Parts: sequence; structure tokens; C-alpha cells
Amino acid sequence: MLYTDLPPGKYIFEVSAINADGVASEEPDTLEYQCCSHIPAVALCPYNVDSLLALALVIFLSMQIRRSVLERKIETCPAAG
Repeated sequence: MLYTDLPPGKYIFEVSAINADGVASEEPDTLEYQCCSHIPAVALCPYNVDSLLALALVIFLSMQIRRSVLERKIETCPAAG
């Protein structure tokens, strides 16, 4: 079973059964569980990795542009002496 719109909270799942002879269970079986969040932490991992890669790319490109600008300045400066 899949419950897609279940809000966070504590839940008790109860089930009763009837066997092939038509005999019902005397008491329902229960399972207690807690639903903590709609977004599992694992789902955020690809987003975090992509964000870090994008940030690294921006930093790398900024450094390359800065280096290029400095190299042009050195080339256009008259030699001291």
C-alpha cells in the first residue's frame, strides 16, 4: 500500500484477516509507526551535489577570468627600468 498524502505524525495500521475457510482473526494485528517528513533526506542529496558542482564551476570560471585579466594587464604594462 502506498499513501501519498499522509501528513507527518504517529499512526497505527490495523489489519484483520479472514482465511479461506471463512474464519476471521480474533483481534486485528497492529503496526505503530511515525511519519516524519514528506521529503526524505535522500531526495535532497542530488540537489546538494548539483548545487556544489555549480558553485565550484562558478568559482573556477571566476578565477580563470581574473587570471586572464591580470595577464592582459601585465602584457600591456611598460617594462620597468
